[in-house]
Amino acid sequence: MKYLKKNSKIKKIKTNMFVSYFNLLYFFEIIYIMFTLLIYSKLVSVIIGIMLTILLSIHIVRIYFLKGISRKVQLYIMDIHVAYSIPYFVNAVINQSIVTLFDYGFILMRLIITCMECIFIYLLTAENIASEKY
Repeated sequence: MKYLKKNSKIKKIKTNMFVSYFNLLYFFEIIYIMFTLLIYSKLVSVIIGIMLTILLSIHIVRIYFLKGISRKVQLYIMDIHVAYSIPYFVNAVINQSIVTLFDYGFILMRLIITCMECIFIYLLTAENIASEKY
């Protein structure tokens, strides 16, 4: 019985630890958003990039220290990102809009992130993690 309690606690901590380290990959998305916002101006791009970086950093720290609301926010982020990334990937492959090495790298990174998000959505909605009060 002790082993099961220890094991479930370790599993909960490791899941949140892995998710917080995984969130570092979202900085690639922030960089992509900054490149996209360059059409408006450099100032807008930098301000939005800094704001998103600060918010993501705070979120990473909160999810690492097992804050309950951060788990829900993480699920929303992953759900929206998966719903956006899969059509983006399919569109890029069908329309053959991949032109530079940067595009290949970003498509590959987004595909890896999407696959990992599907796994983490399953893990973060597991009964033993979702029922815990942090």
